[in-house]
Amino acid sequence: DHIESFISSDDCQYNYYNIDNRIKWNFRLYKNHKDNDNIYCLIYGDITHKENVPCRIHSACFFGDVFSSLMCDCRFQLIASQKYIVNRGYGVIIYIPYHEGRGIGLSDKIKAYKIRQQYKYTTYECNKVINREMDERDYTGCLEILRHLLVKNVDLITNDTKKIKSVKQLVSQIIDINTIFNYQYNMYNKDYMHDKKIYQSSNSNQIV
Repeated sequence: DHIESFISSDDCQYNYYNIDNRIKWNFRLYKNHKDNDNIYCLIYGDITHKENVPCRIHSACFFGDVFSSLMCDCRFQLIASQKYIVNRGYGVIIYIPYHEGRGIGLSDKIKAYKIRQQYKYTTYECNKVINREMDERDYTGCLEILRHLLVKNVDLITNDTKKIKSVKQLVSQIIDINTIFNYQYNMYNKDYMHDKKIYQSSNSNQIV
């Protein structure tokens, strides 16, 4: 396996605060020795040998997750996933920093955004302009993590049909897809959300 936990016996714990209660999550840091990249894992409750474990595979978004940008809906999806998992009583969030910009990284993501603002291309077209693929994410590490956590099967929390297809090809444990997200439009992200919905719809007929 390419994934090895930095924390093998004693989990690093922290308290996550939501609106009403103090909620404790277990934090684990994994390292992909193939690419020397980190993957973060947030675990709520006991998921060992559990079935139908709610699982959010979240691609990092520096501006959305950290600075609450209104140009996307990434932060909304992350928070909604946490609330959903807490309501279910257990679950896991796999947070992948190197999936920034659908896998092209923060630097190229900024380049693509500047092209978008100047020429009104979609973000997917902008990736092509800078010689990057529309989606370069690889979910192999997620499979290794789920195996390490001894999860029997998962409910994948997403509305991204491309992600569903990619993960299903790797993770046979998926038995259900929970689409808990409505598209969060506002005056700043309406064009981005429109492009995202069209792109994901174009992949919906290819899910296997």
